[in-house]
Amino acid sequence: MRMRKKKNLASRMERVRSLLVENPERFSGSWDKLSSGRPLHLEIGCGKGKFITETASANPNVFFVALEKIADVLVMAMEKASREGLTNVLFIRSDAAMLEEYFSSGEITRIYLNFSDPWPSKRHQKRRLTSEGFLNIYRKILSGDGSVCLKTDNRDFFEFSVRELERCGWRVENVTFDLHGAMQQTAASQGSTDTGGDAGNSNGYPPAFNPEGEAVTEYEQRFASMGVPICRLVAFPADADIDKP
Repeated sequence: MRMRKKKNLASRMERVRSLLVENPERFSGSWDKLSSGRPLHLEIGCGKGKFITETASANPNVFFVALEKIADVLVMAMEKASREGLTNVLFIRSDAAMLEEYFSSGEITRIYLNFSDPWPSKRHQKRRLTSEGFLNIYRKILSGDGSVCLKTDNRDFFEFSVRELERCGWRVENVTFDLHGAMQQTAASQGSTDTGGDAGNSNGYPPAFNPEGEAVTEYEQRFASMGVPICRLVAFPADADIDKP
């Protein structure tokens, strides 16, 4: 569905402009000055900002950058961050293809790919954010113990991503084709129905947060409450530190 143009977009963007990194290439190699030395996490395609704002709020010792190319969506994410008074998140309006211009080698600790466009047509394979071209970019900007975390409801896209990651020499871990089902089983085995959040159905699903302090996204909340399986994995470049935390 095409996003409707937002009324008063220019004035709304102006009110939250302090959260927008303009000409982000000028910070390449010096993001630590903005992050005050905190680990730098990047979300590619932040949408309306539920994930990035809630994850940033829950993890003050991490600095977050959210990338989004659609201004009508980006402004809502920036407004969320502004309302929350967050000081550990900034936004870039751009495309993932430009990441090498914005970040130097090793600057990013984690990249989040949340419900990315699956580009189902084979002729559009190169546009998928887990295709070889993008994986090569991520490899360059990730730190030695850096990782990519992928979540999607699209099984075909997920299976393609696993194959592409392995073909390109990445180490793929924590693969699940039903994230919330696995979390429910874990909670049941521990004799608890407390899933760490109040969003979702009467059994507490979907929870407010996933493993590793990741907030549930808008899409994830909607699909998981409908019983749609959510796929998730974490991937490390071949030369990543195997003794990661």
